[in-house]
Amino acid sequence: MTTTRRSNISAALRTTILMAALGGILVLIGAAIGGLRGATGFLIIALLLNFVFYWFSDRIALASARPSRSRSRRRPASTRWCAT
Repeated sequence: MTTTRRSNISAALRTTILMAALGGILVLIGAAIGGLRGATGFLIIALLLNFVFYWFSDRIALASARPSRSRSRRRPASTRWCAT
């Protein structure tokens, strides 16, 4: 599977819009619950969630894919040609 630079930029833009929209929804919920103080609190929660999702995104993706260890003792072909 090949990807182009255009599709990578498009995916990054979609992800950014999605995360901003979800953060905005959290802020709106906070404003509905507690006014300005609620909105501020939920903004902090949204920022923390975005940071955690960014920082642990690799582990989250692996956990959702349920990877298993290979039983082969041989190195994969992709590493055989690399200089170590």
